[in-house]
Amino acid sequence: MKSKDKARTSEMMAGILFACTKDYKFLHSAHMISDAIIKAVKYEVPGIGDYLEGRMKTPTNLPNLNQ
Repeated sequence: MKSKDKARTSEMMAGILFACTKDYKFLHSAHMISDAIIKAVKYEVPGIGDYLEGRMKTPTNLPNLNQ
């Protein structure tokens, strides 16, 4: 497999992983995947925008400190 093909395959696999985790209610390992998210944005991994949009939700299991 050529280098470009390997890179494209890696991008597609990363996109699938982000797509499968974007709707988790609470992402326990968020601190561990921050580097991967930064790289995904840098390399324009397909679906990273949807992943980030999906993570921007109000937590339902934590107290609302804005009251």
